[in-house]
Amino acid sequence: MDKLTTETLLNYCDSDDYALQTEALIQLVDEDKAVRGYAANSSGLLGTPQLLPKLAEYLKLELPLSVKAELLGARYWLGAKEDIEKLLSLLDSADEHLATIVLNILTDLTEREPSPTLVKDAPDLETVLRAIARRFPFTGNQPEKIIALAHR
Repeated sequence: MDKLTTETLLNYCDSDDYALQTEALIQLVDEDKAVRGYAANSSGLLGTPQLLPKLAEYLKLELPLSVKAELLGARYWLGAKEDIEKLLSLLDSADEHLATIVLNILTDLTEREPSPTLVKDAPDLETVLRAIARRFPFTGNQPEKIIALAHR
């Protein structure tokens, strides 16, 4: 990832364009995966589909699966419908920590307005969520709640 110059960063942060500010955050704090994940999520909330190519670049370069998951969720929300299957693939092979992150992303997506078309975009959503619920009982009713919200 290219580092931003101080001048460019200040221009981004002075901008009223929140997507530019978020992009600046992603590049600025590249050593902190938690902040990169938060910035990726914010890109999905505040960005526009024009960010999809840039988020795809970050996705190729990103190593921590937690940040990849946030990038996939952001890209899905911005219109890259195929990324929901990639997110479910991460969930299907996740450890407890990553499963929690992906379940929180899916919960967030199902609670947004307008509602995403998760069931149509990811036909195996229910199968993967029910398998996670069996594998990780600590998830409680979160997988079932996601399924219910996805069908509304």
